[in-house]
Amino acid sequence: MKMEDPLARLGNLAPLIEKHAPYLHLHPAEVYRTGAFEDYLADPGMHYGPPRNKHPVPQPLPAGTSSRGGYLYYDWNNPRIRKGDLDRTRTYIHALEHQIWGADQPPGIALQFWFWYPFNGAGTGRVSLRLELQLPVKVKLKWPPWKSRVEDKTVLDHSFSGTIGLNPFGEHEGDWEQATLFFDHEQSLKMIRCHEHDYYTDYQPGEWAERNGRPVLYSALNGHPTFAMPGEYPTQKRSGGQLKPVGTMQRVSFNAEIAKVQADVKVGLINECRAGPAVDCATTGRVVAVTTSTKDGPLQNFQGPPAPAWLAFQGRAGDAEPNPKSTSKQFVAEFTRSFVDTFLDPVDHVLPGAVRKLTNGIAKDIVGGIAKRVAPPILKEIGKAAKIGDGGPRMPAGKSDWTPDWQAK
Repeated sequence: MKMEDPLARLGNLAPLIEKHAPYLHLHPAEVYRTGAFEDYLADPGMHYGPPRNKHPVPQPLPAGTSSRGGYLYYDWNNPRIRKGDLDRTRTYIHALEHQIWGADQPPGIALQFWFWYPFNGAGTGRVSLRLELQLPVKVKLKWPPWKSRVEDKTVLDHSFSGTIGLNPFGEHEGDWEQATLFFDHEQSLKMIRCHEHDYYTDYQPGEWAERNGRPVLYSALNGHPTFAMPGEYPTQKRSGGQLKPVGTMQRVSFNAEIAKVQADVKVGLINECRAGPAVDCATTGRVVAVTTSTKDGPLQNFQGPPAPAWLAFQGRAGDAEPNPKSTSKQFVAEFTRSFVDTFLDPVDHVLPGAVRKLTNGIAKDIVGGIAKRVAPPILKEIGKAAKIGDGGPRMPAGKSDWTPDWQAK
């Protein structure tokens, strides 16, 4: 498929995009990368309809409210589609007039940069482990001095931290993400709003890095929420009108041979951002929609390319069903394996000699015993906020972000 010049016929928006369009860094370990939605639609492995019908994708796609029950999807393990195609990535731009700083202010321009990922990978957990080990020891009594008793003595009290995969939490086909750049009436960039799951963060000038005078943003590993700086960010969920980190704390006690094991395990969902390959939104950007709301707004005389037909589709971009292999049993098995891989060597390294002598491989018994006991309650608690397998997302024009409350009236 031939790609047209993404900045062709953009009129007065072209200079703004060329000057300010961000760079978006994917994580170096990201395997589910961005792509072009047009390629996704045209792939012979794509299906349409109510799930499991496997009808070919109609051309053009259904539009309007009658298309809301439609699904675009592919066979779950199709590696060609799910990996995306960084070299053919397109960024889809929605230009709006805004008065986010008040109706008494002249309207400015907001540019929404929408990113398409054919697959959303599993979540990542930051795990904090506090491990206490006790051994029975004989303690002589002060009186009578020839008698003694057995007491539990703490021989290890140590804390560890690591990240583990939370497969299959968060896995689903299709992923639309976006970031919005806000310009004042003089076309000066005043704020960037990065969207992260069902919330957002506003960044002011000086709170983002720049390259060639343009903002540098970051897409988090697997789930792809957008941030303005590299680092590790807790996943949050709205509860009672407030944003709270998603996570849980579990305490377990059991015996490994004659050693008594007590462990406190804290797991929190996180978003990891690092500078891997970058998407240049100035060269990949294509204006797909312009929303004007005011009589004398800055976009009134805009002349741009026609919107792609798929933009009017109001169904979902991804299967309605989760990963067919996503089960509670799978999560427990995957969590146990990943937990042992992460903590076995650190725990084995600090075990005192008295514990090592109990049995060969006791470190694995301890770490594996912790993992098997905390996995089910972690599944229950995190599952309230992060489902095992979600259906695909709604299309951009069907999201509340597309027609936000800050849009100029």
